[in-house]
Amino acid sequence: PDHFLLAEWDDPAIHRVGFHAGYDWEWYRALRAVARWSRQAADLSILLARRSRDFPEGAIPMRFVENHDEPRAPRRLGTAARGAELFAALAGGSFLVYNGQEIGARHRPDLFNRDPIGWQPPAASRFRARLRELLDFRRRVAGFSAPEAIGTNSPGELAVFRRRGPSGELVVLLNAGSSPIGWPPGLDAPRGDRLLAGVDEKVAEAWIPGDRIPARSAIGILSC
Repeated sequence: PDHFLLAEWDDPAIHRVGFHAGYDWEWYRALRAVARWSRQAADLSILLARRSRDFPEGAIPMRFVENHDEPRAPRRLGTAARGAELFAALAGGSFLVYNGQEIGARHRPDLFNRDPIGWQPPAASRFRARLRELLDFRRRVAGFSAPEAIGTNSPGELAVFRRRGPSGELVVLLNAGSSPIGWPPGLDAPRGDRLLAGVDEKVAEAWIPGDRIPARSAIGILSC
């Protein structure tokens, strides 16, 4: 199209009057509650699957962990922020990278005055590399199906969804709990390319599908 309409709202009706995309506020509010351990983590994957059924065909959900109305993800989501970012980015729809999120900025930008991104802080290059890796992984599953929620025996802490595509299958797991969780019984451990968030590099390099899922982390596995 020669235009693209994004609503900062969350209602099926906006798509029936011409909007292409809308913020997935319902999912974000659930994420905040999960990060505070006041809601079951499994609700996150259930909401993803339900939205694809309840909204008009072609409606694009905008998913995010940061925007101009909310504090930065580390402040709002605590240690679950990095895992939540991966979970949201791989869930389909569009994904918002908010001003400064690329470098792990902690302050809320000024909405009405120039507030340039500081590209030089020591950790900035590490944050950019991590986000670039996530977005590259996301591109590989563009066009995959809407998320399908997968039930587990740890619904309070663990959210899991699956997406299918012509080039393979994506499984994404989020452990929002404070302790590692065993691999979900009944879910085959897929072999393929994997991406972990919320853990240090040594843990990420050593982890293989079927291992325990580290606390406050998320894992994406793409099997071809």
